Amino acid sequence: MSAPVAAFAYYLPQFYPSEFNARWWGEGFTEWVSLLRAHRGHRSPADALVTPGELGFYDLRDREVRARQGDLARAGGLSAFCLYHYWSGGSRPLPVVEDLVLSDGQPDLPFFLGWANHDWSLAWKGDPTVTLRQEYDERHDDRHIGFLLEGMRDPRYWTVDGRHVLLVYDPMSVPSMADVSARWRAVAKRAGVDLMLLGATRTGVVPPPGDLGLDRWVEGTAHVLAAGGRWSRAAHSLRSPGSAWRHLRHRDVSWSYPALAGRLRATLADYPPGTVPLVLSGWNNVGRRHRRASSTNADPATFREAVAAAAALAPVVGTGRDARRLLAVNAWNEWGEGMTLEPSTEFGRGMLDALCAGLSG
Repeated sequence: MSAPVAAFAYYLPQFYPSEFNARWWGEGFTEWVSLLRAHRGHRSPADALVTPGELGFYDLRDREVRARQGDLARAGGLSAFCLYHYWSGGSRPLPVVEDLVLSDGQPDLPFFLGWANHDWSLAWKGDPTVTLRQEYDERHDDRHIGFLLEGMRDPRYWTVDGRHVLLVYDPMSVPSMADVSARWRAVAKRAGVDLMLLGATRTGVVPPPGDLGLDRWVEGTAHVLAAGGRWSRAAHSLRSPGSAWRHLRHRDVSWSYPALAGRLRATLADYPPGTVPLVLSGWNNVGRRHRRASSTNADPATFREAVAAAAALAPVVGTGRDARRLLAVNAWNEWGEGMTLEPSTEFGRGMLDALCAGLSG
């Protein structure tokens, strides 16, 4: 019998006002502002726009909202959330929701931490200013792995084949990643924890995961969204008057969702064997790009097909009854880039129903 598919979805915690974001973006800024930018004017294709449904424009400090998220995710067949975790040289710029998730038991769904190690900037408005420089001290300081191990004590923390899963967003940017991996594994082992280290791909060419001390790669989106060549992408975006206007004025690109999903599956072969495939729940980064944005027209029917096709490529992890075929979904609630499984006014719970159907074959 084939191992069951275990799908996880990326979960963004930054849906609450923070001092850091207020300093750079204005009082009250949250991720919802990016969604509103995408809806402003006529820059986003109509079939690339989604707006919140039954959960509304929520604040993730609200425990009841997170409880409902867990219930919805479980009903949709998700096995776990990958909770984005921010750490830069000992600083945690967005700690509030992460701390609440770890302390109050909601969402009541298995989760694991994903270290989002990247710079923050004002690029959304065409300004290259870096607001937070990603700093690294992991080679000589165990505070970071110590914090991560505290989170792994949570009974909800996701394990696969008895191993605690931990993801690094950009492992190739971590200085001496192989040494960091070895150090983290040693510290975790002393605490009785066996780590399963995953790394997200950021480029089209990556080394074998073992070279960086990783167990396996998880497919990313950057390489695929940049693929195809300048002229072919331009030609694709001239297929209608509306898309032609957006391309000529902003250099924006519109993708057919089946074509984009197919490209993700095709490029999986470029990565080392055992790479975890990725399926997108949508895509529209107009709200985060001054120019050269891109979008796609996902809907429940095409998403279900993409999930089923990607699940068929998912690698088996573990043995026996604990074996699982891993699949990544981007994302649960990245509304600012149009990637969401949450209920919307356009589709209701249709994306969750499609996920469940696609995972079932």
